[in-house]
This record gives sequence, structure tokens and C-alpha cells, in this order.
Amino acid sequence: MSRAVGIAPSKGAAFDKAHGIVIEVMPSDKQVSIRATDLDTYITTWIPAVECEGEDVQWRLSANAFGGMVSKLKNGRQVTLKPEKTKEGGVELIVTSGMMRAGFQLLDMASYPEWDIFDSDDLTDVSGLAAALNNVSWAAAGPSEAQLNSVHFTGEHVVATDRYKFARYPLKVAEGGITLPLSAIKFLSTLKGDVKFGFDGFNALVMPDDDTQIKVIALGTEYPVAVLDKLAEVEYTDKVQVNADEFADMIDLTSAINTNDRVSKKLTFWIGRQQIAAMVASETDRARDIMSVPGQATHDHRVEIRINPKYLSDALTNGEGLCTIHYSSAQAYDSSASGGPLKKTLKFEKPGGYTAWVMPITG
Repeated sequence: MSRAVGIAPSKGAAFDKAHGIVIEVMPSDKQVSIRATDLDTYITTWIPAVECEGEDVQWRLSANAFGGMVSKLKNGRQVTLKPEKTKEGGVELIVTSGMMRAGFQLLDMASYPEWDIFDSDDLTDVSGLAAALNNVSWAAAGPSEAQLNSVHFTGEHVVATDRYKFARYPLKVAEGGITLPLSAIKFLSTLKGDVKFGFDGFNALVMPDDDTQIKVIALGTEYPVAVLDKLAEVEYTDKVQVNADEFADMIDLTSAINTNDRVSKKLTFWIGRQQIAAMVASETDRARDIMSVPGQATHDHRVEIRINPKYLSDALTNGEGLCTIHYSSAQAYDSSASGGPLKKTLKFEKPGGYTAWVMPITG
């Protein structure tokens, strides 16, 4: 039930068309299925019934009220569901468990979407889906740009970008060229362990266990993977390896004086003379911090880079292990420098294949 609650829409056009959770009771098979959709992601879960009587029936209930209550029941607690007529002539679903009793209004089933069950034989085992999605989704664009408010599966990697920041993480799937909306990615990122994964040409098909099927409608737009290919070809003259958490803490500390959005979107840091220094300044205040990188960044000329501190922090803190930052000490990171924006982009690498790129502020 918790998974269904996570999918069921709470507002907007999807709520108008598909709010609630559907329970289908099949006494002949002694099975109960639970379904929910936000019109991008469709989930069906089967539960064996301890006892089941009556005709086949479907009940549509509030995800917030019914789903919220049932999902809080302790695992292993047995519940009984039974429809009863109300004094007003309607029907409500009575839920009992021990001394607990609750009643929920049944919603109209006529407008609720229908979807088919897919064949699990066409799926392949995929390891590390949730970790891969969690490590790249931070780089996706916001809801206003639907094409990039998504994560793309190349077949070898998952990638995300808003054209200012990019993230890539290894994930092998049988078929590439799949782009899934970020709303679905956030749900898939909660699935633990290995999953079965497939694609039918229109939908990503996922089974986190033998009793659950998830179908996600893929976006039909072109994803800008060519930009990532060009970024991967950029050669850098310098690199420095840092403790990502230590650098991120320094960014967080120096950014603490931010008083408005305009200031919070720019941090200046310098690399050189075996140090990394970071500073944030407003019209009235400023803060600076320095971390040492002994034996690294030995060039006397300090490279000055202006960047969005949130982008920099996210690039550092995703992935696992020490972070290697690639840059070019001879490259001027300002609008007067030649070479185009891709050559000025900072590259971040961590063990396990995590790679990110962040474009500095060059205006």
C-alpha cells in the first residue's frame, strides 16, 4: 500500500483523472491486487488473501485517507475489508483489525484508467538501479522544461542534465535510448535491491519483486546525449583530488551569509599554490575559507572560478569516495577566454564510474 500511496497523484490534472487507489478482489483466485497511477507511472501489486468470499469486485478509495491509514499498520497485522450499505443508500468499505474499525467512501470506478499486465519473461535482471538514478537525478532540469525534467538511459549509463550541469553513472540495460520523467525516477529511486527491467518500445517495465509490476511511459523527445559525448572528449591540463565532504562543508560554510537568491547563486573559488579557497560576498558581508591540497595544484597562478554553489556541492556529494576535479590552469574561466563553454566546464569523477560536469559562471 505504501508504494501505491507514493504513486497516486495529490494535485493537478493527474489527480482529476486518476486520484485514489484501486483494490481488486478476486475470490476465485484468493488474490487481491492494488493499483495506482499518476498517468506517468502505473503500479500493480498482488497480495494473497487469507480468506476471500463473494463476487469479483473493484473498490476505488482515497489514497490520502485509506491508503495513508493502512500503510501505517504494522507488518503482519491482519485486516478485514467488507463493503456495507450506508443509511444514505451509498456503500462504504469497512476496515477492521482487532478493535480498530474505520469506514471509507467508495469512489466512482467509471473514469479510472485501465492498463494491461505485461509478460515478465521479456525482462532482464538489472543491478543498482536505485543507486544509479539517485546519483544523476540532481542534474535534471525543473518541471518547466519537460524534455530535461527526466533521466535518460543510454544502455550503458543513466544521464541527466539541465544544460548547465551534467551527471552520468554506469547502468547496463538491454536497450538504450529510453527517457523517463523525473516524477517516475523519484519513485524508481526508492526501489531496493536488484530489479527486472525491460522496454516495450513505449514503456519502461520494472519488477522489483515477483508480485509487483511497474510501467512507466517513456518520453518521445530527443535527449541531448551528443553534448555529453563532446564533454567526455574534453582534455584537461590539471586535476586535484579532494575529500568531497570536506570541500562541500567549506562551500556550505562560506555560503551561510547568502541573504537572497541572487547572491546564493554565485560562489568564487581559487585553485593553486597547493590550496583551494572559496569565498561568497554580498553588498555588505563576505566569508572565505581555505583547504590545503598538499602536493597538488602546485601552479603559482591561482585559477579563479565562479560557480553556482548548489551545483558544485551536488557534483561533489553524489557518488562515493574521493573526488577528482579536472580543470585547466591555463584556461581563463571568464567571458573573454577562447575555447567555448565546454572547455571551461569542470569535470568531477569518483570511483565506480560516477562522472559530473558543471559549467562555471562566465558572464
